[in-house]
Amino acid sequence: MLKKTKKQLYLHYELGIYKGVSFKLVIPTKHNKEKYPNYCIQYNGSKRYYIGVKDVYIQFIELEKVHQTTENLINMYLPIIQEQIYPSINQIAVVEGTLKLTSLVTFAINKYFKEQERLSHIGELVDITDYRDRNKKLNNYFADHLGDKLKLSDLNKDVWSEFRFYLLANYKIKSNSTVNQYIVYVKSFYNWLQNDQELNIVNHAVKLKRLDTSKQELKYGFVEHGLVNEYLDTLKSDERWLRLNIISLLVYENAKRPVQAYRLQAKDVDLERKTLYLTPKSRKKAKEVTFISDELAELIGKVYVNTINSGRIIEPDDYLLGGRNCFKKGGKAISQGDIRDTQIVKFRKLYPKFKDILIYSLKHTTITTIAQHDLGLAQRMANHSNQSTTEIYNRGKQSSQAIPRERLLNEFKEK
Repeated sequence: MLKKTKKQLYLHYELGIYKGVSFKLVIPTKHNKEKYPNYCIQYNGSKRYYIGVKDVYIQFIELEKVHQTTENLINMYLPIIQEQIYPSINQIAVVEGTLKLTSLVTFAINKYFKEQERLSHIGELVDITDYRDRNKKLNNYFADHLGDKLKLSDLNKDVWSEFRFYLLANYKIKSNSTVNQYIVYVKSFYNWLQNDQELNIVNHAVKLKRLDTSKQELKYGFVEHGLVNEYLDTLKSDERWLRLNIISLLVYENAKRPVQAYRLQAKDVDLERKTLYLTPKSRKKAKEVTFISDELAELIGKVYVNTINSGRIIEPDDYLLGGRNCFKKGGKAISQGDIRDTQIVKFRKLYPKFKDILIYSLKHTTITTIAQHDLGLAQRMANHSNQSTTEIYNRGKQSSQAIPRERLLNEFKEK
């Protein structure tokens, strides 16, 4: 009954057949290092249901000490199958996969997320992580907080206003800007309902005013340049931190996002011209042509040397950041979790004085520094579409120096 996948990332438990439909529980193994591993009930081949599945499994594990059996596990999931999944199956069958205003909100939300996964798979979305997180919190809100009974026709402005309070009360979200980002996701959900699904529904989320972000603490702190220099010098002193050094220097000197370093392939590197071609946040845009410093070019050159010395031929699709400070064979880029476990955690443990330096803070530090002197340059470095985005980093924009009255009288005369 218990089956392991080839990579042993998930375990599958047969939950039996209910009214002609076969159900299977899918849970991650201890070897699964994904940031958001799936706990779901799989049915009708590849269809999956997520709401409450993890919570039930945790309860089962806690009770397993008193001789819980597979039969107990099946019985614990039976209410979810009977009351939540099977009614949704009937609904899907009736409308043949299309949405109506009478569809459950959770069904619509998960259908929207599936579309995001499809776009990610074909390359229109670079990263699905944020979408997965927003989908999860929306499911928790409607399933656990509101009882998973709301239909699309029941939505209104108050539902989304309450969602903002729910986020602040139930998650470690300290900034209003983060809550605003969730509402942006909700607005895009409505746009999908209107344009792709052709539903006649009002976008209630646009009626909400953005929460004030002027007084909140900055999400990523400013790191003093002296400390950054010491941090980078420490990384450079020991080649075992080579990958972390490359990422940190690219982020600090070029104001790029860490994930852009993870996705660098051999075909994106031109050391002769000291140029990188970075994948932008949206793959609809052309790659960012980025000129790098001699120091960063030297660090990247070490990866080439290490790989060649290991007897390997570097292919165009090989990723720059791989194990043993060599190129990684093409296929899938190294993940943020890999860098965190193999580099960041170990480095911070050895050098606790740098434990509060976040890699993304290095980007924030650079843009903040440049923005106070040359906003246009800061915008180009960060590749921001709108200058208003760059202005967020300008700490001096809401303050000003006094102009002595002598200067006002003599230098700023009335016309």
